[in-house]
Amino acid sequence: MTPKQDKMNDFFDKKWRSSLGNEFTVRWCNLCDMATISCERCGGSTCNCCSCSKCEDDFKEFRTYKCCIEDYLTKEEIKIYYKALRIKKHILETIPRGIKRIESF
Repeated sequence: MTPKQDKMNDFFDKKWRSSLGNEFTVRWCNLCDMATISCERCGGSTCNCCSCSKCEDDFKEFRTYKCCIEDYLTKEEIKIYYKALRIKKHILETIPRGIKRIESF
């Protein structure tokens, strides 16, 4: 984990309380690129859509919040954001193979 990711998790390692009174730690999911909560009982999270009878209603409530980057972008901005993610993936795949730069994308 990079220092930047550590700082991000320090920011998000805060407690969220549902209207039912249950508390969950908010974390950033790097795979989904969104804020998420997890259930200590079943191991499910709001980004993997698994839940148990203890957390199901809490997860439904949390999903009504704007938790991902796309929630704050216009359609045009989302296209650019997705392109940036594809470029990032391409860089991570090509650099180890010795490819120095992207010729076209």
